[in-house]
Amino acid sequence: MPKYKRRWRGKDGRWNYEYAPKPGAKHSAREILSEPAPVTEPQSGQLDLLAWAAAQPTPEPEPTPEAEAMPEPTPEPEPPKNREEGVAQLTDMLQHPKMRKITSEAQLRSRLAGMGHTKVCSRCGGSGSHSFNLRDGTTCFGCGGSGKQAVAIDRELFDKVKAQVESGEFEAYVQERMEIGQAKRTAAKAKDLLWDVNSSSDWYAYHYPKDEAGKYIKLPGYLPRHSVLSYKIHDFARRAEDKAKTLSIDMQNRRKTPDEREAAALELARRLPELEKRIRLVDKVFNQIKDSGELVADNAAGHEAKRAWREDDDYKAEDRHRVAALARARVLMAAALAEEGLDHLE
Repeated sequence: MPKYKRRWRGKDGRWNYEYAPKPGAKHSAREILSEPAPVTEPQSGQLDLLAWAAAQPTPEPEPTPEAEAMPEPTPEPEPPKNREEGVAQLTDMLQHPKMRKITSEAQLRSRLAGMGHTKVCSRCGGSGSHSFNLRDGTTCFGCGGSGKQAVAIDRELFDKVKAQVESGEFEAYVQERMEIGQAKRTAAKAKDLLWDVNSSSDWYAYHYPKDEAGKYIKLPGYLPRHSVLSYKIHDFARRAEDKAKTLSIDMQNRRKTPDEREAAALELARRLPELEKRIRLVDKVFNQIKDSGELVADNAAGHEAKRAWREDDDYKAEDRHRVAALARARVLMAAALAEEGLDHLE
């Protein structure tokens, strides 16, 4: 015997059933869940059409391709309940594929300090200096000379770091660290690069010639090569090398703060093209005086000054020649620097 009294097909194409169970009959839970909900057929004049339409089951909309491609929202992590959970969540939050992986709490604190989560050192009061010793000078052991200490890892710090990550400040910090790292790598090769530029110049090849085997040729001292004017001009190239050497030393000086060392690396990386340009400019001025014959004339004047000192007892002849050569070198280099828009290195 069927479980329904009558059935009919509705406007939506579905079958509707009117059940008429026997008095006292009981359906099982499986039958109740599997059976569709009974819908009563409207009787004309007894049920409003709108009420009947509202009572009809609403078909579920088919999923669109855009909705299927949309990723599910990632649930927000719960706030840490203790310090260990806070360290673990902060470590996961501050990991970045372009930076070194955080594997210890010390690295986590270093990254937090770089993002500005520090406090004033309680040992030196923020000066970075304390009592003197022969190894580290006056560097404070409480902060390493930076004047800052790490803050405690708590709920307040977690909320601040989370806000920085969501606002994009962490990405800006990563980009800044990438630029500083590139500047350090460039600055580490600055001295070698400038030496390569200087050793491959025409000035160096003229004063220190090599044979076919690449060995230096020892020339007699009377040949017109070692001119005082030439060396005074080359002092400007040496000054550029000394500037790079000074910044390189500051970059590696452990007695300076990390910020000062990073500033020296950035300054050296920024000025490296300018220093290289100065060395090449010296080569340009040297070729100018060599082609004009002024180089040979200055060398002859230097030999005459030596003769006057040895034979005529004119002890200041060489000094006068050096002063004149230095003045001439400054005039030539000033004109060349002004043409390139550069100034003198002090």
